[in-house]
Amino acid sequence: MRIYDIIEHKRDNKELSKAEIDFAIDGFLNGTVKDYQMSALLMAIYINGMTDEETYNLTMKMANSRKSFRFIIFKRKWGYNNRQALNRWCRR
Repeated sequence: MRIYDIIEHKRDNKELSKAEIDFAIDGFLNGTVKDYQMSALLMAIYINGMTDEETYNLTMKMANSRKSFRFIIFKRKWGYNNRQALNRWCRR
């Protein structure tokens, strides 16, 4: 399986399988899928939309990936703890 084929598949408005979604997310997290490739896939998803099953599979894969954004940069730059940084960020 190649990311190019997955991007082309979604570009052509076809439904992505769970295996294709898993491959794209896993590849992005381990660095084999580059940021510009993920951007192309997301653009194709934005233009063509997703089915309920695709949305479910993508959401579950992202939720179970154990990767999360941390607000450590806020503490270093501005002296906020994570909760203060999150509250300040959400109020924008």
